[in-house]
Amino acid sequence: MDVERLCELYRQLGTSLDLDETLSTLDRELGRVIEYQAISVHLEEDSRLACAYAAGLAFQELASPEYTRGTGLVGRVAAARSPAFNREPHAGEGLALAMAVPLEWNGRLIGVLSLYRAARLEFAEDDFAALRGLAWKLAACVENARAFRRAEAANSRALFERLDAEVARIRRSHGRLAVLECAVEGLNACGPPAERIAGALRSACREYDFIAQSGDSFIVVLADFAPSAPGETKSRIERVFHQAGWKVRIGAALFPIDGYDAEDLLAAAYGAAHA
Repeated sequence: MDVERLCELYRQLGTSLDLDETLSTLDRELGRVIEYQAISVHLEEDSRLACAYAAGLAFQELASPEYTRGTGLVGRVAAARSPAFNREPHAGEGLALAMAVPLEWNGRLIGVLSLYRAARLEFAEDDFAALRGLAWKLAACVENARAFRRAEAANSRALFERLDAEVARIRRSHGRLAVLECAVEGLNACGPPAERIAGALRSACREYDFIAQSGDSFIVVLADFAPSAPGETKSRIERVFHQAGWKVRIGAALFPIDGYDAEDLLAAAYGAAHA
């Protein structure tokens, strides 16, 4: 077993909260520790095990079926919550051997990780040991990524609801409304740095301005302000990020010049920040 590469795999798995990126990193780094011709990760949702990632030989065949506990190698491993190895003649063209481990976190089954090989390459005990040792780390990363995805969806809903309400109010009152997108370079979308910056952002804005996080960006909704307020707020925000040591690009969209609804305003602010 290549312990150094296994340690690097552990480190790499903790660098992203994006589920697709986490599983792609797993595939790339695990291939340096264990030789295999195909990989699949099935995650349990609503009592079914659906494929979240598949790559390698016959990956389309590995990705297509869904399992319930007890059916197929994936389902049997999920039901028993125990690693398994067997010959899988129907795994896919060129694949005959399979090794699978359950992914568990806080006493709950998260999913199943499976590796496949051609018949001439037997899995060794070191392969099993490496995969079993990896399972808890992958389960934690997957659960964190899914929790972040749920939180991001909730933040997105809250942002659209607030912005829709503000647009409707400003249409009636003929007031002013602006959306600022603050795109932060290299920001992990969760954790202490993001929390500290969000707190600093609140101090740079008015008490009733709305702030939401979306991936590696912060969105600020300004309403009922003096003509000079967006520029002044933008300057204060730039100072906040500069003092925190982060590079930021800020794009602004004004109602109704740059957009007449929430979607158009957010798109215009995004375009200005990433121009």
